[in-house]
Amino acid sequence: MKMANRPQGCGVAAVDRMSGSGRLGGARCPPQSAEARCVGIDMVFARRLAALRIAAVAALAASAALVAEGLHPERAFCPLERACDAAASSALGSFLGMPTSVLGVLAFGGLFLLTLLPVEWSRRPLQVAGLLATLAGSGFILYQAQVLQTFCPLCLVADVA
Repeated sequence: MKMANRPQGCGVAAVDRMSGSGRLGGARCPPQSAEARCVGIDMVFARRLAALRIAAVAALAASAALVAEGLHPERAFCPLERACDAAASSALGSFLGMPTSVLGVLAFGGLFLLTLLPVEWSRRPLQVAGLLATLAGSGFILYQAQVLQTFCPLCLVADVA
């Protein structure tokens, strides 16, 4: 039985040329062409990666606006100044003396840079970063709802992204 090497970027380990079936992670895949399977896998991954990049850039922009507002309070970026002030001056407004918005710029900038690395290098770090971002964002939203009882719109953009 002849086995073909997988095309570049395809998640299929090997394809049997006779039957058209492949092995993915040791399990047998249903018969279909390697090209069709690779296109499907690549398209799904490409869409997820594009969505992640858009979310990271949106959160990066919101965090940068919050940093700019902290540096120049006379320029109000936040449409609800009272809510933004409450969030910035709260217990979670800074971490180890650094404003949370600065940490957001660093975290979302790093997340975006991870999306630019080759898949082989970035898959696991992106999964871990995604989980941490989900937990942190959920925690910040709950904090705003339960403790602050008001929502900063720019913070919500960063938290949801």
